[in-house]
Formats: sequence, C-alpha cells, structure tokens
Amino acid sequence: MPEATAILPTPLLSEAALHALSRAAGHDAVSQRHTDRLRHAAGKHTPDLIRQRAGRPLAAPDAVVRPASAAAIPQILAACVAHDIAVVPFGGGTSVVGGVAPLRGAHAAVIALDLTSLDALLELRETDRTATFEAGIRGPALERALAARGFTLGHLPQSHQQATLGGYVATRSAGQASTGYGAIADLVTALRIETPSGPLVLGGAGPPQRPAQICASS
Repeated sequence: MPEATAILPTPLLSEAALHALSRAAGHDAVSQRHTDRLRHAAGKHTPDLIRQRAGRPLAAPDAVVRPASAAAIPQILAACVAHDIAVVPFGGGTSVVGGVAPLRGAHAAVIALDLTSLDALLELRETDRTATFEAGIRGPALERALAARGFTLGHLPQSHQQATLGGYVATRSAGQASTGYGAIADLVTALRIETPSGPLVLGGAGPPQRPAQICASS
C-alpha cells in the first residue's frame, strides 16, 4: 500500500511558528509534506511499520526541519522555545524502542529535527586517533571517510546502513563488532550538545583513556 494513504493528524503549527522556524532554518528546510511527516512519524518498531502499511492513524510531527548547518540549530531551538514547540531529534530513524516518536506532551506542537544533512568529518587527528564528526553522518559514510585515512570506528550494529553517529551515541549503541572495539560509549571522547539554554560540552579534557572515537584499522 502506498505510504501516502496513511492517516496523519492535521499540523498544529501556527503561522507565526512556521515563519519563525523558516527564518531560523531557511524556508526550504521546513516541510509539512505528508510524505516527510510520515517518514518521521516512527522508527522501525514492527507495530509502527504495520500501522504505516495499513494506513491506520499515526501520530506525526507537525513539521520536519532539516538544518543545513549546525549553526542554525541554536536559532531553531530558540524559535521552538518562543512558540512552545517540542523537538525530537531524528537521524536514521532506526529506533525500535520509541526513541523518535513525535511526542508533543503538553506543548503546542512538535517537530522532527532531521540532522542527516550534518554529515561531515570535521577533523581527524592521527596522532591520538580521534576524529570529530557532525552527528548526522550515517555508518557507511563514516567508515568510508575513516578508511580513506587508514582508520575505522569499528562500530557495526545491525542498523549500520541507516543509523547515524548521533543515534549511536544517544542510544549507547552496541553492535556485532563490540567485542573487538567496544560499544559506542567506549569509542567517544567528547560530545557537544545544543540545548535551548546553550551548548553542553561533555568530555574532551586530556588524552583519551583508550584508542577512542577512531580505532586503527588492521
């Protein structure tokens, strides 16, 4: 059954809220198209997939926002605070535990903040074998970027083809190769998290306790 037959609720974003989000992220970065909302309505939990195929009513974000750069995220979050909008970060959408569910809660609306355009390798330091990536890079692209320099992250969960580095970290992911290099919590040395009240930087002080973030390939 075509995905467009799935029943989604009417978007609740006000015109003022849409204008604020477009101003923060760019007009082309904000979508209320049915297909975009549907693709961000759930992860890969079997009951959700069945409901999508059956065309049954689904909760869905009121809009999908895809920032083209990390610099836009603080402005997007500020717009959401000003207009009482809940924010659900969205990467590869592979969650099977409700991690990307568009929960509005007590807020006036909810958006999916799609980070997959933020997929760059920003820095690679070969001496201490650490790299800095944007959160939206998917597993295969991450490994290609590292392999070009003779390295691998070595983190290969079942969701590897679609999942993003940000999703790995947010879910404390483990994978088939975790006994070799460790789970993702063993491979991360530092995080920068954008919040409505400003950036939160965790870790990054001193050398890594073990070969971290990037493990030398064999």
